[in-house]
Amino acid sequence: MDKIELEDGTNVIAGTEFTELISVTSDWYRPSDTKGSPFSEDKWIALRGRFERIIDDCRPVECLMVQMREPAYQRDQVSIETIVRQTQLLQSSGGLSREMTQLFTKDSQPLFGAFPICDANGNPICNSANEPFALRFGLFRQLFVCEGPSYVSEARPFPGPRLIEFARDASRLLYQLPAQVASSLWRNWSEGFSRRRNSDEYFWLDALFELSWQGQAGEVLNSERYAWRGNTSVQLVGNGLFPRMPSEAFVSASTSIPHEYGYPMAWHAKLPDLARASVAAIDELLRRGRTKPAPLTVPDQVFISYSHKDKKFLNDLLTHLKPYVRSSSVTAWSDKQIAPGSKWLDEIKAAIERTKVAILLVTKDFLASDFIHEFELGPLLKGAAESRVKILWVLVRACSYKETAIKDLQALVAPPAKPLAEMKAERDRAWVSICEGIKSAVNEPVD
Repeated sequence: MDKIELEDGTNVIAGTEFTELISVTSDWYRPSDTKGSPFSEDKWIALRGRFERIIDDCRPVECLMVQMREPAYQRDQVSIETIVRQTQLLQSSGGLSREMTQLFTKDSQPLFGAFPICDANGNPICNSANEPFALRFGLFRQLFVCEGPSYVSEARPFPGPRLIEFARDASRLLYQLPAQVASSLWRNWSEGFSRRRNSDEYFWLDALFELSWQGQAGEVLNSERYAWRGNTSVQLVGNGLFPRMPSEAFVSASTSIPHEYGYPMAWHAKLPDLARASVAAIDELLRRGRTKPAPLTVPDQVFISYSHKDKKFLNDLLTHLKPYVRSSSVTAWSDKQIAPGSKWLDEIKAAIERTKVAILLVTKDFLASDFIHEFELGPLLKGAAESRVKILWVLVRACSYKETAIKDLQALVAPPAKPLAEMKAERDRAWVSICEGIKSAVNEPVD
């Protein structure tokens, strides 16, 4: 099988729609949800000066990151000692981590991958019919702070605890970044992570590496990622959490580096001078903090929430709405508009932010979908409570909607005594009435 484009860190084809259930803790941090104080420019500038003094006064200290994949059945063949043996280790600790997750369809059904991922014993993770479960790898990181290059004429000392103290201060400031800057920094961690487990100086080192992979070759803050085995290494490609081996290495039968479909069991990256990298990182964060976010657009679109098992009714609604869309009196959005290769969940969240009116096509499958409940209905109900969104709904099939918050919302076919699916000749008239109700809602001022 030729190398194919995959969603980052998964065995599913790029552009596949999926959701994943992530276990979160009470201290969970999501970059996009940051509600901190205004950008602390003065504090960052002062910290930048402290790092600059280390550059002048002390020898360089480098940092090596090793990211191990979960599961990884050949981890014993990628000994970390091979990577760190040529440097004097000063200290080390763990960095960011995430658990392996199973992927599901939007309707909470198991999703299957393009190839099987093996468990820690090397056995394919499949169902009883040998269909490979769709999975996203877990990971854990180890960070090693080491002495940098030593020259005969070098008289400067190593920075000692000062560098670690400054890194710890930087870690605290990271949690005060505004959402726009935090989201751009942690773009590979949009689901978030535990704040309690990531609050020491190593959190700043994680941030340095994340920024270094967003930079350009030749810049001070730039590093590449390499997979290895023994003395053999291959530079990886990709900007996500799980870079892959390039095509020529991937297809080579002689490649000794253990991998699954181009995903190595582990990889490493290095920053040769932590102080210089810190100054460059602060400069980049200051630049991003000074960049004004794009003005918020006035919500005007209609968001259609539905179960994929009810696509026929979505298509009927879009057909009846077409004259309104053509005349620009209504702007309708559904997940059918998500382009292949896009980050599916991010696109849905962005669409909800632009929503003035939400239409729910309610059926038993709609109510049963955990994805709709958590990622669509939840945010929409919150928006309605804050008078930002008006929610209308259509009873498409008989279901237990009276057991949900939907019962308190305005139905577009009132009273909803007869579900749309049970209508015959009168169904088109119902769709016309529904579209007129949508247009009226769009034209109403937001409270």
